[in-house]
Amino acid sequence: MGGLELIRLTDRKTQLYQRGLTQTIPPLIIAYALYNQRERLYPESTTISIQELMSAGGNIGKIFLMGRRQIDGALAYLQTEGQIRVLTFADLNHIEFLRRGSPLDLLVQFYEGHSR
Repeated sequence: MGGLELIRLTDRKTQLYQRGLTQTIPPLIIAYALYNQRERLYPESTTISIQELMSAGGNIGKIFLMGRRQIDGALAYLQTEGQIRVLTFADLNHIEFLRRGSPLDLLVQFYEGHSR
């Protein structure tokens, strides 16, 4: 993510990161992070809570230093693109993973779109 200038390491000793120069995180990069974490941490799960996305280490809220409003905006966009579905039950908001295949396919798609 540092190569894309999305985040940058500011203190190696404490592993402190700051948001990089880029203020808008490309949706395919967010989708990659979502699906990569799912593959690594929740391989059998078809859903994850939005609260988990915001607060758990390694998820998009922590990786990209995103607040709830930014996460909701990114998830709404990914839903329109058919990557996920946002599910709301009472106050238990989740996302459902819709895509199949490797998370790396999302990175390939991102970089192919930027090489043109």
